[in-house]
Amino acid sequence: QLAGAMGSNGGGNMAMKHVNSIEVDMSRIAKRLIPRCSPRIFALTILSFCAWVVATVYSVYKITALEEVHRQLRVSDMQSISGRMLSDLKSQLETSVSSTEALSALLQLDHSMFLEPNNAMVDVLVAATENYANEAAVNASSPAALQALTAYDAAKQDIIWNSSKFAFNSVAESLVRTYKGITNLQLAKSGVVSVIHPLPGNEKAIGHDLFFDMNRREGALASIQAGKVIFVGPITLIQNGSRAIIARNPIFIKTHGFIGPRPEHPSWWGFATMLVEIDDLL
Repeated sequence: QLAGAMGSNGGGNMAMKHVNSIEVDMSRIAKRLIPRCSPRIFALTILSFCAWVVATVYSVYKITALEEVHRQLRVSDMQSISGRMLSDLKSQLETSVSSTEALSALLQLDHSMFLEPNNAMVDVLVAATENYANEAAVNASSPAALQALTAYDAAKQDIIWNSSKFAFNSVAESLVRTYKGITNLQLAKSGVVSVIHPLPGNEKAIGHDLFFDMNRREGALASIQAGKVIFVGPITLIQNGSRAIIARNPIFIKTHGFIGPRPEHPSWWGFATMLVEIDDLL
């Protein structure tokens, strides 16, 4: 038994010696593969890493700053372009609205000249429009309102069928050619759209009473009260649904004996109107 125990202890010691030998060998191998790192090399490594981090952060900052500069330049360019466009559009509108001044001046000389030879038709249309508006305000389905509507439609068709005969057309055509960007020119005697040039596509606007249209009434009254051109819009047109800017120039007749339709403004005759659709303006 003693011999067996000694033999057993001897084997254990041999195993321990073997393990220690392996550990020593591994330590030697590690020392060969991994060079010693002196404090100087370690410090240089840390400094190099810090320098790389600083350079990376600075590069990112510069790139971001440059992108912001480019963005601001683009915004500035767009604002400059938009400013020039708005200035051009304003200049165009101011020039085009001179057409209504020309119509106003001519009408003041002879307020019936543009509606010849259909002055009587226009008077019938104005009366029919106002009569229908008054009856419809009380009861749109009443026999009186329906009768007034029939008379209004008939008066409107008379104007449309005879539109080519109005003296207004030749003058308006010349003004549209001269002042660019105008979609159409109109005369609205007593606030009722009476003639339009060009008419095709705008027939639905004939007989339109500006004072019975809540979307137009305020602008029309403001123009009369101010005694000058008032721009309205963009507003949706009743004739085709397009968006447009409208300039209304109130016409005041200073001829002795003239009495207009509004007692508070007895010299007011109606409006010379310039209409510019947004698509034509752009």
